[in-house]
Amino acid sequence: MFCNRTCKEKAQSLESGVLEISRYGDGSHHYRQIALRGREAKCELCGYSAVPGVLEVHHIDRDRTNNHPSNLQVLCPTCHAVQHFTTRTGKFAPKQTMRTRVAASPNIA
Repeated sequence: MFCNRTCKEKAQSLESGVLEISRYGDGSHHYRQIALRGREAKCELCGYSAVPGVLEVHHIDRDRTNNHPSNLQVLCPTCHAVQHFTTRTGKFAPKQTMRTRVAASPNIA
């Protein structure tokens, strides 16, 4: 909640790095801009950059309301899917397992 519209707009500005999002369809353009600011338009895991328009924004802590730049990662659709799903099962991976698997995987960059 914000005290008024001016406060909301200020908080949601790109300069603040803060963005309130109620669902994926809300504000994705803004957190994409936040994620891309100061970074190359390429996947941070595999380096894909052929079609920058397909790059996606991953919330590292999996909290889509935490849009601080340090929590946003630019990924290609494939690497983004790998971050969220286990191999072969299609089920969401637990956070700990996902981090362990990424840390243990060979360097793909």
